[in-house]
Parts: sequence; C-alpha cells; structure tokens
Amino acid sequence: YQHQQNLIKLLLKMVLESYICICIIDYTKIMFTMKKYLPYIVIFLTTIFLFAPIFINPDILLNRGNDLTEFFWPIFLNTKKSILIYYQLPFWNNVFFGGTPLLPDPQSFLFYIPNIIFLVLPMNVGFIVSFILHIFLAGVGMFLLTNKTLKFSSTASLFSAIIYILSPKLAAFLEAGHFGLVTSWTYLPFIVFFLIKLIKKPQLKTSILLSLSLVGLFFSHLPTFLIFTLSSFPFVIYFCYTKRVKLPKVLFWLIATGVITFIISSPSLIPQLKWQNQTTRQLLLNEAD
Repeated sequence: YQHQQNLIKLLLKMVLESYICICIIDYTKIMFTMKKYLPYIVIFLTTIFLFAPIFINPDILLNRGNDLTEFFWPIFLNTKKSILIYYQLPFWNNVFFGGTPLLPDPQSFLFYIPNIIFLVLPMNVGFIVSFILHIFLAGVGMFLLTNKTLKFSSTASLFSAIIYILSPKLAAFLEAGHFGLVTSWTYLPFIVFFLIKLIKKPQLKTSILLSLSLVGLFFSHLPTFLIFTLSSFPFVIYFCYTKRVKLPKVLFWLIATGVITFIISSPSLIPQLKWQNQTTRQLLLNEAD
C-alpha cells in the first residue's frame, strides 16, 4: 500500500512538473510573440492617440472648409455614387462649374485601390479610417526601414516611427485637408526600404513590392512621386559604389521595376500626359506674364 502511495505521488509530481513546463513554454511563446508585435501595437496606439481629439470632435478634421471638404469630398462622393448607381468610374467631373476631365486629374484617385473603403463606409467614417490606416502604415514602414534595413535597435526604430507619424508636417497636411499628401506619407519609407532590399538582393518579389509602393505614391501625389523618383538615382549610384554592388544587375531590376510601375499606372499616366498642355498651371508656366 505504501508503495502504491509513493507511486501515485510520483505520478502526480511528474504531471505537475509537466504542466508547469508547458505553462512556462506557453508564457515564453506569448512573451516572444508580444515582443515581436509590440512595436506595431505601440505604433497603432500612437496613431489612435493622434486622432483622439478628432474622435471627440470630428468637425476639426472634416468640416474646416479646406481642400478636404471643398475639393476631395465632392469628387469622392461623385465617384462613389457613379460606381454604386451606374457601375462605372466617372471620367468626367460634373461637380465643379461646367465640368472638367476627371480621368487625367492627378488628384482624382480614381484608380487608388485603398479608396474602396469609401464604397462601404459613410464619407465621414471613410476619411477618418483612411487617414488612420495610412498613418499607421507609415509608421510601420518607417520601423521596417530603420530596423530591418538600417539596422537600428528596436527601440531606436520605434522612436523613429513615432517621430515620423507625429511629424508637424504631417499634422499640417491633415489640417489643410491635403488628402494626397497624407497618403503619400505612407509610401515614402516603403519605397526606400524595398529599394535598398532590391539593391542588396535583386529579385522579382522585391521589384514588384517596390513597384506597388511607387504606384501608391504616384496615385497619391504626382509631384512627390517625381521628386522622390528622380532624387533616388544619385542614392542608387552611391549605394552601389559604397557597397560594391554590380550596377548593371541593379539597373536591370530597376528598369523592370519602372516597367511594372508604368504598366500599372498607365491608365492614369497616359491621360495626364495628354492633358498636361491644357491645364491652367501649364499655361501659367508658358505665359508667366
């Protein structure tokens, strides 16, 4: 009988120790997972903190009489109605005056895929959700760029991401209702991130991801796209020289990236090129007096 009791105690002890080991392993996994995703949680909470006053009083963002309410709002609403009622994209803007071409307008966002949320959400909610998602992804992009590519510590990378999304410049874009400049903020770190990855290790996947980032920037804000793209060439040459990377191979993948970017953006780019000489800004450049 005593032997049986000892055996039972031993078995219970083994079961208890096994349970404790399992709990420790599970706790370790949870902590590891939390540590892995903690920066992204902090970035998201920072974004929510940035929008806290807007949650309390949405009018400080949505009813300022700025570009958001006077320009983007009518165009987005017109596009939404055209798609939901007539099942087609509106290529002509009949909202302002006698109407203007909408297809070649670089600020029309006709082919900007993330704007699909406006089809399922009310306009007010759609703009707030869009801003939150874009700013959150901007922080994620900056964290990935500094942590994975520039090899900053996790703390330094997180600090960089928070500073990036709390930038006074970005706040000024929100205040002025510059929807395109806010969305373009998202793609800048991703472009640098994928560009460096493509230079270090050229492959099709990275080229496609870089192309999608460039297309997102193109559909967001054309001047930023042009400035950022042109200014990247000296960076590429310098990076290839300092890192002893073969420039011809890199150029091949950059050209491939350019071709992919052109193909995806061509439905908007080609009409813009044709419409360019008819815009008032072009007339001001040609006839400054």
